[in-house]
Amino acid sequence: MQGKVRFKNTYAGRIGVIVDRIGAEAAANAIYRKRPLIYKLADPDQPSIPNIRQAQQLDIAYQKAGGLYAPITDLLAVRTSQTPSRVVSTVEAELLDVMERVGELTTAVKAATQSGSPGGKAITGTERATIEACAEECMEELREIVQSVKESSAPADHSNVVGFGR
Repeated sequence: MQGKVRFKNTYAGRIGVIVDRIGAEAAANAIYRKRPLIYKLADPDQPSIPNIRQAQQLDIAYQKAGGLYAPITDLLAVRTSQTPSRVVSTVEAELLDVMERVGELTTAVKAATQSGSPGGKAITGTERATIEACAEECMEELREIVQSVKESSAPADHSNVVGFGR
């Protein structure tokens, strides 16, 4: 990417390397987002970093395009070897993804119900589709948490579980 200086030992620098190889549109498609998020992630002046799934998807897209290493994963490996830290479990990482999706859903609902929105306080078909897509992404993230919990734990005794619908 041209413009701002990006150091190779930063997330912005590594995303810049990926975008230089595959382009911003392909990078956005790899993480199922729009180009502005890629530009934000690649901006050294922004505090944004990719979540774990986005990092993996960007690295895979880079390698499919002929890249010989995983830029973001390699940076993470270097950083974690230099600083002692607790390893974030898959479930915790997915919970962070859920919170991100809930934030996107909240933003979509707020935008759709503002008096200055296209339908005023009534939700238009386009706004409804956006809200439904955001809600579905939230539900998918929650399903992934359930799957991760199932894969990483012993069989549960549900006889004393209190929850929704019980």
